[in-house]
Amino acid sequence: MKILYVSSEIAPFAKTGGLADVAKALPKAIRAMGHDIRCIMPKYPSAARTGSILEPVAAFPVVMHFGPRDAVIKRTENGGVPTYFVENEGYFNRDGLYGIGNWDYPDNLERFVFFCKAVLEYCKAERVADRVAAGDSEAYLPGLRK
Repeated sequence: MKILYVSSEIAPFAKTGGLADVAKALPKAIRAMGHDIRCIMPKYPSAARTGSILEPVAAFPVVMHFGPRDAVIKRTENGGVPTYFVENEGYFNRDGLYGIGNWDYPDNLERFVFFCKAVLEYCKAERVADRVAAGDSEAYLPGLRK
């Protein structure tokens, strides 16, 4: 079975708390049990600061309510688990993951709808998963697909 684990943060690429640690450890444990699992998250600037080489693997438009927005999918390895990133400069190239200080970005809903739609489009185009598991509320939408 091919599993895609979707999360808004995965250590060491992005971390605000325990979610990132679980999103790294759980897929690694599932892979050790013999399953084909991979992860996907937004590409924040912190991902590039890890020194990992992020290889582009796909690019496509994502239809949003105000028109298409570009998504680029990049890939690397994280502890033996293939890890993918959804890149969009306008949505994810920011100082904080969800906001700055105590202030959330006002477009967080739009940002993570884009992320979820990009994940679904990539799954359909590349058949990367039979099952989708969501790690957090920003990633629930892909897990609801039929």
